[in-house]
Amino acid sequence: MNKEECLLDESMYGHSDKVKRILEKRLFYTPPDVDCLVYNSLTGEKQTPLLAAIKKDNAETVAELIRHGAKLHVMQKSGMDMNGFSSGEVTPLTEAIRGRHFSCIQAMWSNGAALFKKKENIFDIISLAVEFGD
Repeated sequence: MNKEECLLDESMYGHSDKVKRILEKRLFYTPPDVDCLVYNSLTGEKQTPLLAAIKKDNAETVAELIRHGAKLHVMQKSGMDMNGFSSGEVTPLTEAIRGRHFSCIQAMWSNGAALFKKKENIFDIISLAVEFGD
């Protein structure tokens, strides 16, 4: 397993202490690319460690990745939604809102995630929260 795969696995399982050691060069000679796209054999898609941590609602790991430079506004293909439709491209924040991972949302907002970021065919964050909210 290479260092990027190791970072993805530890991010996905919420091992924030191991994520920190990986990113601070304690487990590898050089730190991994915190925004790398790594194939996740469990989901069958490539994803960043930040998105993997968000999908598993690991706020402490999300904060650790952001502290080490993970980009908050990187668009990434998100695979299929719960109805089997392509969910298109998402940012980490839109994925956290869709999954109702409020502790991850707070970690991202505390570290600079934008509330209003409109692009073509992308909801602004407030509209998305209303759409997926209770």
